[in-house]
Amino acid sequence: MFLFPNLFTHIVIGIFLFLIAGKIAQYLFQVYEFNSSWIRIPLPTLLFLSAGIFGISGFLLLFFEPADTLLAVALAIGVTLSFLHPVAAVSFMVSNLLIRPWETFKSNSTLAVFPRLLAAVAILSWISSRFVQRKLTFVWNRWLTIFTLIFIWLIISALISPFSDENFDFIFKIFLPTYVVCVFLVNSVETQRDLDLLKSTVTLALTAVVAGAITITVFHPEYRSGGMRLQGVIGLNGNSNDLAAFSVLASPFAIISLLRAWDKKRISWIDIFCLAILLIGLLMTKSRAGVMALGASFLLYMFMTTKSIIRLILRLSMLVPFLLIFVTVAMQRSKDDLEGSSDSRFNYIVSGFRMLRDHPIFGVGVNNYPRFYERYTMSYLETGARTAHSTWMLLLAESGFIGLILFSVLFFKMVGKAWKMRTGSPEWIMASLGYGITMTVLSHCYTIYPYLLIFMILSASRVAQKEEKL
Repeated sequence: MFLFPNLFTHIVIGIFLFLIAGKIAQYLFQVYEFNSSWIRIPLPTLLFLSAGIFGISGFLLLFFEPADTLLAVALAIGVTLSFLHPVAAVSFMVSNLLIRPWETFKSNSTLAVFPRLLAAVAILSWISSRFVQRKLTFVWNRWLTIFTLIFIWLIISALISPFSDENFDFIFKIFLPTYVVCVFLVNSVETQRDLDLLKSTVTLALTAVVAGAITITVFHPEYRSGGMRLQGVIGLNGNSNDLAAFSVLASPFAIISLLRAWDKKRISWIDIFCLAILLIGLLMTKSRAGVMALGASFLLYMFMTTKSIIRLILRLSMLVPFLLIFVTVAMQRSKDDLEGSSDSRFNYIVSGFRMLRDHPIFGVGVNNYPRFYERYTMSYLETGARTAHSTWMLLLAESGFIGLILFSVLFFKMVGKAWKMRTGSPEWIMASLGYGITMTVLSHCYTIYPYLLIFMILSASRVAQKEEKL
């Protein structure tokens, strides 16, 4: 019955993974200074690429449905190219952690091992790169130290929790991959070209998630009859508010890339394509916080780049109608739905403070807020397992004051670094503001998204400082 939504979603994800692999290939051509003609690629490299792509594609096709051939080939190309450079490996690994094809193609058990496979490829790529460069150095800074302290503190809070086994399972399945990715990111990204690849692949990956959700929502009869509010596949990528956050996070990267191409008298069709999907997706989420966040990042950009008050007023007058359209669409939810959402969020916050009152140091333990919610709620508007719907409150309730302080230091240091780079790279502060707003009303403290943004910005600051010294 739902063959077409699933088929179209699979095709969409396959196409975006192809685009990501294409970006990585373009990066490798620049890094290794290959000519655009394949004939100029050294024969050993050409043989390796051919063997890797055809070999991995053939292996995957043994376990994939014929309709998923596109996905199999795209994954094979990405994995093969990942062996050639650590930044390529990190970019492809991050892209897959954002798209999460093993959740979309859940019936395919082969994809379940892909997260570990991509991590192993990244490790091998980084080690081989260091040996070739004869530079066996490992980058460690105070921001990784703070991130490590957060990781350790979560483990301590889990130790004293009555649900220690479940808490540890959650930490090592959900938070550990994020930690590993950030460590690799810091040790791989060294130049502006590296950052550009990471930004472009992250933008494509988040756009892929939104595009897949649009496909499901439009073609799935259940969602069409439910008001066409955007819904994804499953898990974190399936919630409309989380999908709005992805649009808000990726939009500044696409916008600034588009404007830079425009300054060079070029048209970046891929950025136009991504931006259109992200904005349509945001409209379909009907998320008030998402619309406000994206509007705030646009307004910030205008204030930063407009020196004339008259020109600023003109730009604002052009922006306001679009914001009103977005707000109007976002408010097209029933009055009871909007009021119930506001009342529930207030109740979640009060419940979190009540947990903090009884557990101020260590909190109630990682992933325990849903378990303790009914015990601490002041109103049974919603019953059962519920989350805090706020990154800050969830951290405060589950890891106490220490956990919140450590995360806040890391996050606001990122904002400070992004603000310092606002002239040359305004996308960082725009993404920080927009995603910071959406993160405040979503439970993202254990997901990859805030930490990926944090360490991308901290790496961008390090690269900028390095280039200033040259």
